[in-house]
Amino acid sequence: MTIRNKIPFSFRKYSNIHFQGDQNILLFSTPRSGSTWLLEMIAGQPRIKTVREPLNIRLDHICEMLGFNTWEELYEEKNFPLILEYLKSFSKNSKIHYRFKKEKPFTDTWHFITNRLLYKILHGLENRVEELTYELDATSIVLMRHPIPVSLSREVLPRLEAYQNSDYKKHFTSSELDLAKRITDNGSIFEKGILSWCFQNKVLIEQSKAGLLLSYEELVMNRDCVLPKISDHLKLPDPQKMLKRSRKASGSTSKSTKRSVKLLKEVRMGEKSYLKLIEKWKTKTSSEMIEKAQHILDEFEISAYRAEAIMPTKDFLICRDSYSDNEQKQNKRN
Repeated sequence: MTIRNKIPFSFRKYSNIHFQGDQNILLFSTPRSGSTWLLEMIAGQPRIKTVREPLNIRLDHICEMLGFNTWEELYEEKNFPLILEYLKSFSKNSKIHYRFKKEKPFTDTWHFITNRLLYKILHGLENRVEELTYELDATSIVLMRHPIPVSLSREVLPRLEAYQNSDYKKHFTSSELDLAKRITDNGSIFEKGILSWCFQNKVLIEQSKAGLLLSYEELVMNRDCVLPKISDHLKLPDPQKMLKRSRKASGSTSKSTKRSVKLLKEVRMGEKSYLKLIEKWKTKTSSEMIEKAQHILDEFEISAYRAEAIMPTKDFLICRDSYSDNEQKQNKRN
């Protein structure tokens, strides 16, 4: 048994010393979009302390810390000051619930002394990116992934009704909300997944002006270009270490299929499996599903992805100048 496994989970809250110093980091994303992989690349840099999914109120101890237990309450204007204070409290170990997930001591993502908080936010506050960036003295990143593979890999959609029944709905037109109601009432689970993706990502894309917007697909396919840009944006000292860490599967691959894990291992061994990793969803998708996904994207006026294409559209590539015309045409055909 290793030393880190001998340390009781409840004592991990005291396993590091945090002195707030450099700018914090906000990582916003959608579940099943590669956020754990990116978080672990960033967390391997010196003196970073992770705050993983602090708004996931499906966990009782997070409800206890927040003081409420419904998704709608996350979006109520009156609760934002309370949520903000809660997020700030992670700089003090004594205020963190003992069950809140912490990094295992003596792993790559654990540091004894830290001075930056890295928040991974998947559940809520998509409409508050700019405010949180300011209030938490942070630099933000928004990570998106193609809506079809995200929808295919999600088992539950806990906030689909909250998007439509809370203050969050003010970010959408009446026609968008009418379509959402029809899909919620009568749509397939696939259509509901695409709808949930649109609710979350339309607002995140609009809010991403406060930080850096990037895609999982480009991070996989062009990491030699993307990772230095992330490093510059966050002022991280060792982009080469991030590149090395990118060849290791994330801690969330237990939710991935055996094929996905196999492809991740091939990538780690240097084989040319990058494209296979991001295009495998096409084998599970019919032309009818692609048409339905594109219809919903069009109704929400989201241009970041075309349903039939593997990569984001050109305007949403942060390394767009590094692609040849032939490569861009190939991506569109695929």
